[in-house]
Amino acid sequence: PLIDPRARVLPDLGIAEFEDAESGARVLVDTADAAVRARYVAAAEERMHTRARMLAAAGVDEVPIEVDADLVAPLAAYFRLRASRR
Repeated sequence: PLIDPRARVLPDLGIAEFEDAESGARVLVDTADAAVRARYVAAAEERMHTRARMLAAAGVDEVPIEVDADLVAPLAAYFRLRASRR
C-alpha cells in the first residue's frame, strides 16, 4: 500500500467539518480534543493491522511504500526477497 504519514494523525485544527464520501453525511469534529485525535490514531493503526492480517491470510505479500520517502528501495528489497525464495 501507499502510506501517507500525514493520514496517520489528525492535526489540531479546532472545529472541522468532515463529509462521509459514500453517504454525504457531514459531522463537526473538535480536532483540538486530544482524546479525539488519539482515537483517530488508534483507528488508523487498527485499519493498517487489519489490512495486513487480511493480506497475510490470503497469502498476499505487502510492500508498504511511504509517499514521502524513496519509492524504489522498498520495491527493490521486496523483489530481492522474492527472488531469494525461489
